[in-house]
Amino acid sequence: MKLSRKIHFLWQRLTRGFDDSELWSLNTTVAAFIEPRLRAYIDTYNHGFPMGLDGGNEAWLVMLEKMHRAFKLIVDSEGAMYMLTEEEQAEVETGLNLFREHFFHLWD
Repeated sequence: MKLSRKIHFLWQRLTRGFDDSELWSLNTTVAAFIEPRLRAYIDTYNHGFPMGLDGGNEAWLVMLEKMHRAFKLIVDSEGAMYMLTEEEQAEVETGLNLFREHFFHLWD
């Protein structure tokens, strides 16, 4: 990488908190941000679960694990869905749908 590009990226990180390289594969960048935080959320679990959820706490933990698995698969494949098996692609779709559905329940 050219020195001028490195300096440009450094300037971007200092002024806005990220550089343009994070935009080249934004799906992977976002997944890489969410995955470890979701893992920590699960591992330090002392949270409530969504009201009216059938199965309560245990069902919520299963959903959280499915969400985490989706983001882990995205990170590990560097966002290249074609690298995943059909089963893994289905896991990603399921986990992302759960994440979308329960996004506002991810709080403590």
